[in-house]
Amino acid sequence: MPSAILARVRDGGPAFWRTATRSAPLVVQAVLAALIGIGWLGLSGSPLSYGTPFRWLATAAFIVPTVAALVIGAVLLRAESPYRRGVGLAVCGSAVVTFISGLFYVLIFLPWFEGGA
Repeated sequence: MPSAILARVRDGGPAFWRTATRSAPLVVQAVLAALIGIGWLGLSGSPLSYGTPFRWLATAAFIVPTVAALVIGAVLLRAESPYRRGVGLAVCGSAVVTFISGLFYVLIFLPWFEGGA
């Protein structure tokens, strides 16, 4: 299955690449908004966050939107329309950007927030 999706990406026409390029800035903002929203819910005193260490809340805040975006992007990449496949590629790319930015956040700022842990 992944090889079929990669073949569709490789053989994408101009409409596919134009849609992927133009929709990427908007899709990245939507995925980052989901990341901020989940982080806000986790840190705002919701019942799920009582007694949970900050490390786990921060990890969940960037893994949940990443996995959701990868699943949505994979579904869109299977579509017949080049426009939907282009948006699917943008969604998968934004998932990678979200994961990398969350990883840097955890590696740089998490020890500082937890007092050198």
